[in-house]
Amino acid sequence: MTFFQKHKNTFILLTAFVFLFFDLKHSCLQYSKTPLDGDFANIVLPVSSYQTVLNDPLALRALIQQEKYPATNRFTAHFLMKVYFDNVPFWFQNIYNPIDSLYASITLAKMLIHIGFLFILSFYLATYFGFSYKKLVIFSAIISPFLIVNGPYYENIAFIDFSITYAFFYTLPIIFLMMIYFPIYKYILGKEDFKKPIFYYLIAFPLILFLVLFGPLNAPLIFLINGLLFLFFLNKYWGLNQKSFSIKTVLLIFKDINKTVLYFLILGSILSLYSIYIGLFNTENDWCILPLIERFKVLPVGIYNSFFTTDIGAFWMVFLIIINTILISTFKPEFKKALFKLYFFLLLFMISYCLLLPFGGCRSYRPFILRHDTFVPNLLVLLFLIAFSSYLAITIFKKQGHIFIYLIFFGSFCFHFLKYDELPQYTNDNEKKAIWFISQKSYYDQNIEVPYNCPIVSWSRHDNYEQSKNSSLILHKYGITKKAVLFKNKLE
Repeated sequence: MTFFQKHKNTFILLTAFVFLFFDLKHSCLQYSKTPLDGDFANIVLPVSSYQTVLNDPLALRALIQQEKYPATNRFTAHFLMKVYFDNVPFWFQNIYNPIDSLYASITLAKMLIHIGFLFILSFYLATYFGFSYKKLVIFSAIISPFLIVNGPYYENIAFIDFSITYAFFYTLPIIFLMMIYFPIYKYILGKEDFKKPIFYYLIAFPLILFLVLFGPLNAPLIFLINGLLFLFFLNKYWGLNQKSFSIKTVLLIFKDINKTVLYFLILGSILSLYSIYIGLFNTENDWCILPLIERFKVLPVGIYNSFFTTDIGAFWMVFLIIINTILISTFKPEFKKALFKLYFFLLLFMISYCLLLPFGGCRSYRPFILRHDTFVPNLLVLLFLIAFSSYLAITIFKKQGHIFIYLIFFGSFCFHFLKYDELPQYTNDNEKKAIWFISQKSYYDQNIEVPYNCPIVSWSRHDNYEQSKNSSLILHKYGITKKAVLFKNKLE
């Protein structure tokens, strides 16, 4: 036995660790270029309109008084973002100056979301195949190249938005959602019996209330997932008992489901409907002037753009899954039935999710409803299937003696996605210079004209002093300016 054969597992793990280190380092560099977005100051200060949601977490004013105000069903996202940026930038000020500490806190937040997303998805996959830390590392290495942060594929399949606000509102909630559903996932796999359901009763049950109030996607996602889980249990029961459909059959299915799981699914569905209802009072939805029927008309364009435009990252993901499936079915035809069942439910999820999106309103910056931020749940499914099918193919070809041929094939896809995950061209360099300029001028000026043509804690330029009011308050909050000053971009 050669030295390599003797320590093969060690070499594999070491290679995976080294790859993950450099890939995460590259992502960290990408995140360090993030500018401050236009919603940041409004949420962290917060402005008076967002103070309402913080004062009324359960949106009782919307429920009882029918009052309309911004972000009625998004308390958790607002609360976590405010708590984080009320503390972490000041911790970093022990190491960096106030300006760099603010950007460092954004980089850290994105890296935590990135690693959390990668870890929980890898944990799901490793659990499916019989958990071990080796599998956890291997799945992380398989998934990591496909986590796009920037570059040509950003617009459709980036899993973390360039804006830190959108990272908190779209990607972070998915991580918590996967965490709370993990015991149910294990239950479906037959690896959890809930004999001691104390976790769900004391932690998960109350947590579900805050999950449905966590960003715009969680409530409809929970309702959809629960509906599909009921369909899964229905299909499983029919497969075992071959009974005709009736009310009695449905009641027997409910009886067959573990009571902890059943109560959680029912409670989650009810609370999701509550969140969706109070979301009707969100004044931010008034920004959408496109009628519902028109939203459905543009949705196919959004789906087409996600897969078949020049930004075809999702297309290549699906292509890899199809090739893997063909290879698995060819060499292990006994896997066909299990793969079909898995693909059926996941595809049903993706289609149902897309059909729900138009009901959530629209935004001018998302004209075709589907964009990378709203695509995240579908991206999660694609990443799961890529890792699942690739690992299965590796396992099969390892036994067949063709492992290196497959690794070259799979590695070419990894290289392709890594190549196109570029550093951003639009960075925070000018914004940092502008903020430094404002910082120095704030000692002796009240109104400052900034000689940099870039947004400053904003989505766009400040063309007059009044527009910079909230931006100036957030800079003063972090001690970047000595007093609250107003500023505008110098006219060209």
